[in-house]
Amino acid sequence: MGRVFAVFHNGIENLHSAAYVLAGAALLSQLLALVRDRMLAHAFGASAALDVYYAAFRVQDFIYLSIASLVSLSVLLPLIVEKEKDKEELRKFLSRVASAFFMAVIAGSLVAFFFSPYIVEAVFGGLLGRGYDTELLFLTRLLLISPAILGLSSILGAVVQAEQRFILYAMSPVLYNLGIISGIFFLAPEYGIVGVGFGVILGAFLHLLIQVPFLYRRNLLPLPTWNFSLPELKVISSLSIPRTLSLSLSHISLVVLTALAAFGEEGSISVFGFALNLQSAPLAVIGASYSMAAFPALARLWAGGEVEAFKDKAITALRHIFFWALPAVSIIIVLRAHIVRVVLGTGAFDWTDTRLTAACLAVFSVSILFQSVILLLTRAYYASGETRAPLYSAVLGASLTVILAFLFSSWFSSSMFFRDFLEALLRVEGLSGTGILVYPLSYSLGSAVATIFLLYSFVRRFGGLRHILSSFALHFSASVIISFSCYQLLMFLAEWLPTETGPGLFFQALIAGIVGIGVGIFVLYSLRSEELSEVFRSLKARLPFTGVFAE
Repeated sequence: MGRVFAVFHNGIENLHSAAYVLAGAALLSQLLALVRDRMLAHAFGASAALDVYYAAFRVQDFIYLSIASLVSLSVLLPLIVEKEKDKEELRKFLSRVASAFFMAVIAGSLVAFFFSPYIVEAVFGGLLGRGYDTELLFLTRLLLISPAILGLSSILGAVVQAEQRFILYAMSPVLYNLGIISGIFFLAPEYGIVGVGFGVILGAFLHLLIQVPFLYRRNLLPLPTWNFSLPELKVISSLSIPRTLSLSLSHISLVVLTALAAFGEEGSISVFGFALNLQSAPLAVIGASYSMAAFPALARLWAGGEVEAFKDKAITALRHIFFWALPAVSIIIVLRAHIVRVVLGTGAFDWTDTRLTAACLAVFSVSILFQSVILLLTRAYYASGETRAPLYSAVLGASLTVILAFLFSSWFSSSMFFRDFLEALLRVEGLSGTGILVYPLSYSLGSAVATIFLLYSFVRRFGGLRHILSSFALHFSASVIISFSCYQLLMFLAEWLPTETGPGLFFQALIAGIVGIGVGIFVLYSLRSEELSEVFRSLKARLPFTGVFAE
């Protein structure tokens, strides 16, 4: 029994170590993403030009998620685990998959290229006539190059993660953001918003190329081939199509929200995009890191028939998502204006842009917890070979998001009570363009319902409800105390620190956030939080990252 406990204990610490490595790299990537957004805000503000960039980006994202995800990490990793004992067979398998994928994504991109004028007019017609029609069409076509590159990178990334080279895997998005920043810094002054598009293509190439040397040394680099295996592709497709539909549905909802925002005031898409990107930072650091760290272990446990250990591993990761995500949400809601002003408040990004973006961020931040749970449970289901529950969850969430977007938009236009309530709640009374707030609200509510459905499905199949609910209740209570402490200290600091300058806002937010977190740690320690104890044990381990760095 003692040996079993030791193995399980080491498994938990390895999970946290891998998650912390991924979180550290994700934090670096997200810091660069914040630098990227600050540069965009400084150069363009919430403007029609930036609206065009975000709209074109949605099209290439949709192509990537609807085609490239057919052979993504979640689908390939369990298959790679099965074949990893025979490296030569694994390389041939990857070559067949990569070649078939490349042909499919090129075909999809070419179709989208020729139909771009119709796509732009049908989806983003609200942007036409604002002086950037040519740039919108050009950017839409230019960014269609990136799905093929990022798709190939995702195939290589599946192998890299199966080999447990988490740092290498996590560095790809870091270089991706560096490429975009290069486009903003070097090309945007000369070519405007189109220069940013060229930076996206550069970032996509860097995302791919960083993984090539490692796979070449391991003789796992895919090579072009016409020797396809139809039964093999059929197996991959049967696993992939539900996941692809799930991702596509989720992104379709974002496309619809962006298309609706295009009919709002100039800069509405930019405000929506900035807020979405800001909430993506903690999502990447928390939800994506824990789900990616847990996925290889979950796949191996399921393949080995260790169902109970599989459930324990998934619930452990879920509890730690509660531990990190709930306080993050509470702090972001309290410090939203400070965060937006410190990160984006420069150049053409004025105070009105700040207030609208902060309000959208507050609503978006609620979805951080929901999306983190969805990321983890979806990967847990894929590790077990189950694709229906994530698909049903995605259908439910995306459908509800779109329905609520139309419903809330109509209410906001026709009901003064609803408009005044929303504006007063988020403190944006008297501003123009507040109609944008209904879209993050629709997104967060859709995510919440999708999460509840997926969690219910998981508990019904594997159990563990009491442990999950007790962990959620504990950390939700601690988060309420954190937000109250943070808010009270923020009000006190406003008397002593300037609110008109960036450094003053930064130190207000920093001090209030640190004290709020300290209060939360004290509360959790007093209540003997199991998750806090596990985090302390992992951090105090003498060599916590040994298993991650090992060759």
